[in-house]
Amino acid sequence: MVKSMNTLKNIFSELKTQLLSRNPVVLIPLLLITTLLLFGITFLREPNLPPPIPAPSSKEILPNSPPKLTYPKDKIDKMLNMVDNRTPLTTSDQAIRNRIIASIGSSSGTLFETPRYTIEYVQAPDSFMVEVKTIDIQQVKSDAVKWFTDQGVSTEGTCYFPIVFHSTIPLDVLPPTPLIFNPIPEGC
Repeated sequence: MVKSMNTLKNIFSELKTQLLSRNPVVLIPLLLITTLLLFGITFLREPNLPPPIPAPSSKEILPNSPPKLTYPKDKIDKMLNMVDNRTPLTTSDQAIRNRIIASIGSSSGTLFETPRYTIEYVQAPDSFMVEVKTIDIQQVKSDAVKWFTDQGVSTEGTCYFPIVFHSTIPLDVLPPTPLIFNPIPEGC
């Protein structure tokens, strides 16, 4: 682009020299035309934009494969019922629950964490949440329930605390076949 502008300048400069030597009245229209051409080349050209990013294909937007992680509706309904309609805890389980919550200052917070899962108490729904970070879901659920029973909670109490499991497993590490994710402890 710079090269073509220099070429045009040279041509007009040569033309101007020849015309001035013959007739100075021609100079004004020539200067006007030259100015307009240089203005157009400089300011009206298309900007140098990066090439457009191609839009994702419809396959990327709406895959035809089933989701990689599914939550059974009956288990979701049961979990919601456990949270909304609490079964009273035994005196022992209630005391242990109070002690666990008090260990983090009676507000929301992390109780226990490993690279594979995190156990938290969340004050707003007054529930214990277990974040599953690995595809070994059953082992994590078993380990998390064991953490509660190691604190002294009865097996029945783990169903009524309530404990809710949720996944933060990255989609790219999930197997191609769908995993079924039950958000409540096994046996509840």
